[in-house]
Formats: sequence, C-alpha cells, structure tokens
Amino acid sequence: MRSLALLVAALASASANVIGANRPEAPVGKTVHARMLSEAGAPDENALAEYNIILFSSIVLVIITYFAMMTMVNMDFGNDSLLYSKSKSD
Repeated sequence: MRSLALLVAALASASANVIGANRPEAPVGKTVHARMLSEAGAPDENALAEYNIILFSSIVLVIITYFAMMTMVNMDFGNDSLLYSKSKSD
C-alpha cells in the first residue's frame, strides 16, 4: 500500500513539472485583454449572428422532437370512433 502511495506521489510530481514548464514568460495583464478586445480580434457580427441562429434553432427543434415523441408514446391504443363507427347505411 505504501509503494502505491509513493508511485502516485511520483506521478503527481512528474505531471506538476510538465504543467509548470508551459507557463507564460510574462504575467498575464491588462495588455493581453486589451489586445483580445481590439478591432482585429473582434468576432465578425455575421458569424456571431449565424452561430446564434443555428444554436437556438437546434434547441427549438430538439424540444419539438421531444414533445412529438412523448405525444406518440402516450397515444391511446383504442379503436378510433370515427373509423370503427356503427352506423346504418342505406
């Protein structure tokens, strides 16, 4: 049991060294955020609108499909009174 704990500690230490090797050279500051919000990095309005249209259309279609399936599952299995009516025909 102790050897398993030592193995886990060694693996954690090795992964911490790998994660620490990828840290940025300079601290992330306001210049990075300002650069992200500049005109060159701003998303295209048409692409954003298209994304929202596709997203919400997909959500609406999933909801409609769900309720249509639940309607079919909960449908009555009895004979339809209009198809199987007993009427006198001359």
